[in-house]
Amino acid sequence: MIGVTGISKSPLNSILAYSLISSLFFMGCAKENKRSNVEGPKVQTYFVNGDPMNFISGSTGEPSTPFEGDQIREANNYLLRSINEFMEKEVAVLPNPNQDIEEENAPSDNDPSEEKKPEVSQAYNMIEKPNGVWSFESQYPSQPKFLLNSDTNGKFKIFEVQVGEKKIPVTPIHFSCSQNCQMMSFLGRYDAGESGSSLVAFYWTKNEPTPPISIGTKVFNYIFGKGVKIPWSNKSPLPVKICGAETRKIEKPIRQAIESWSQLLTDRLEIELETTDTYPPFSDLNFHCIQFVDNYLTEQDPDIINTAITLSERNPITNQMQDSDIFIFAKERRKVERSSDYDFKSLVGTVRHEFGHLLTLDHEFELDSIMSYNRASNQISLHDAMAISNLYPRTKPMQPRDRTISAK
Repeated sequence: MIGVTGISKSPLNSILAYSLISSLFFMGCAKENKRSNVEGPKVQTYFVNGDPMNFISGSTGEPSTPFEGDQIREANNYLLRSINEFMEKEVAVLPNPNQDIEEENAPSDNDPSEEKKPEVSQAYNMIEKPNGVWSFESQYPSQPKFLLNSDTNGKFKIFEVQVGEKKIPVTPIHFSCSQNCQMMSFLGRYDAGESGSSLVAFYWTKNEPTPPISIGTKVFNYIFGKGVKIPWSNKSPLPVKICGAETRKIEKPIRQAIESWSQLLTDRLEIELETTDTYPPFSDLNFHCIQFVDNYLTEQDPDIINTAITLSERNPITNQMQDSDIFIFAKERRKVERSSDYDFKSLVGTVRHEFGHLLTLDHEFELDSIMSYNRASNQISLHDAMAISNLYPRTKPMQPRDRTISAK
């Protein structure tokens, strides 16, 4: 089976008419579109061939922002960093029989430290409008504007997004802030016309000076570029949740897959894995879920299979990871001959691969690796272990071996 990548037209009323349309990968994962700040936010669009709300099924959102009263005046000097959009209906996709899937999804050689400084006009600020309305906007012409008004509790909600002269009503679903609101995220739903409904997440960070990015050997492929080290903070355990009753059905293979990474991370990064039935949507910046979702990510072609994706956001102010969520797709798994939703061995391999992405490893095609598209490679290789060791240094010195020889 091989993947097919195509070019699609954005729907007329999409608020992301300027967005980059994602490629479809065979047995793969979502590939990030890495773009400089000057070109605007990183945009990823997915056609799910189903109700996008399945992505947040079982979750509980908080539609209001944390700002109330005059606090809204303080929400200034933010940069729109990335957008993830899930659209209900796929528009025309033209197959390209000459597509090289591995080449398309090979790790980039980008160096984030070489990105140009964002222009001042890109910074988002709160602008007061008539009738108690505020507009969160930048002066950059291609970037959307977000209109807010206050609810009965005095907190503000986003109710409309404007792109150019177009005004699109949006149903707010969830708003989240990281510590001190260094980062913010907004998740909303809108009507995308012929493409059905759309679920879209926006991510901002404060426009503040950033520390130097650690660039190591380019032997290792990381999701932000070859050798680009953006790890999770090891000051406290990394909490990862198995979210919802459906996902608990595959709890055993999830735990087995993650345990193999956890052993590699001993004295480097502690993984705290728990189950929960109470969780926010994937856009939340402080909660990291693994979810089993009965939905499509690709077109309904039996030869295109994408069993899972991992959505990740880094905090450019700290140069560490901020958020990551893993989705495993039941319907995609059913495309595989003689496979079931809960096939243990393949689930272990899928989760191992996706958790490698969560740890910020990128695809690896030239070496034996769990990060390849080779379905036979479901074990963590020596190269994977070295990549992890390079990314997460030990927090404690290695204990010397006891060389004492007991008396006979």
